[in-house]
Amino acid sequence: MENLSLQETREEFTKRMQEFEGRLQKATLSSPGAANIASDFAVFKQMTLESLQSLQHQVDLLAKEVDLQEMRSRRKILLLHGVSESDQEDVVSVVCGVVGDQMKLEFSTEHISRCHRMGRITTSKKARPLLVKFRDINIRDRIWSNKTKLKGTNISLSEFLTKTRHDTL
Repeated sequence: MENLSLQETREEFTKRMQEFEGRLQKATLSSPGAANIASDFAVFKQMTLESLQSLQHQVDLLAKEVDLQEMRSRRKILLLHGVSESDQEDVVSVVCGVVGDQMKLEFSTEHISRCHRMGRITTSKKARPLLVKFRDINIRDRIWSNKTKLKGTNISLSEFLTKTRHDTL
């Protein structure tokens, strides 16, 4: 089998088991010894389906844990959208300007751990979002709680969510 997801594997397995069960029922009618094979097959099928269900549960738990770990690593990060982009810009100064001028908060370059534009440079006029990682979670939280001061501007602030959480939102 090629690389199938667990769900696809379960569906393929169920389909093949049903085909085999149909052939086995036909054989049971013509051969009395096939009845034992049919009961063994039913037990095997049940055990396999329960195993697949257990595996699916474990995969789901692992996916949730990976998502939690990923969100923990992103907890000091915010995305700044709508800030115009220019060649040779100093993104850290741009962020400091937005936070200081638009949000009226005391803020300096020392509060930023990492800052860069996300995505590839394109020919479109749309500005790429700025990813800003703060040194301290308290600074990040203070900026997040003051995001309403950006109303009326083209600038917005969002959390850096995982794909799963973004899709849910």
